[in-house]
Amino acid sequence: MSFPTTPAYQNDAGQDVYFLSGANHSPRGTNPIRYLVLHHTAGKDSRAYLQQNALGVSCHYLIGLYPDAGINPRIYKYASETTQQTYTQGFSTIGTVTNLNPYSVSIEIEGPPIDSNVLDEAATLAASILRYWHNLGIDLLLIGHKHVDRQGKQDPNCDWTDLCRTIYGRVKL
Repeated sequence: MSFPTTPAYQNDAGQDVYFLSGANHSPRGTNPIRYLVLHHTAGKDSRAYLQQNALGVSCHYLIGLYPDAGINPRIYKYASETTQQTYTQGFSTIGTVTNLNPYSVSIEIEGPPIDSNVLDEAATLAASILRYWHNLGIDLLLIGHKHVDRQGKQDPNCDWTDLCRTIYGRVKL
C-alpha cells in the first residue's frame, strides 16, 4: 500500500497533514460535537489498518513515526471532523451516551511505547483542534479513551496530567 508523500494542508500550528481516503465513516448528522478523544493504537504502523479493516475501526487523525516518512512524526487525516463520524470509541460511555462516535473527534497515537516526539506533536495537533472548535463557538472536552471505555482499556498509555498541561498550554485562545 502506498501513502501520500505530499501534505493535503497545513494546520494553524504549522503541522503538515496528509489525507488518507477510504476509511470507514458515516455522515455525522445533527449530533453536536462535544469531545476530543485521544487513543493509542497498540501498534507501530496502523495506517493501512485504520484505512480499511474487518472491524470497521477508523479515526479522524493518526500520528506516528513511519519508516517511509522520514525522521519526524507524520499526521494522517482519515475523515472530516465536521461532516464525518468515525468508529474508534468502541465500548465507551459518558453520562447517558453509550456511543461517543457521533459526538467525537478522535486522534490515534502510535504506540505504546509512545515516542516522546510523537506525543509532543500529538499535543500540538490536539491544541489546534481545540482552537478550531473554540473559534466555532464549541469548547470540546478533552478526554482519554481510558476515561470512558467500559472494558477497562488504558489508552493512551502516557502521563495524562502532563499531556493535558502540554495541550492546554498550547491552545492559547
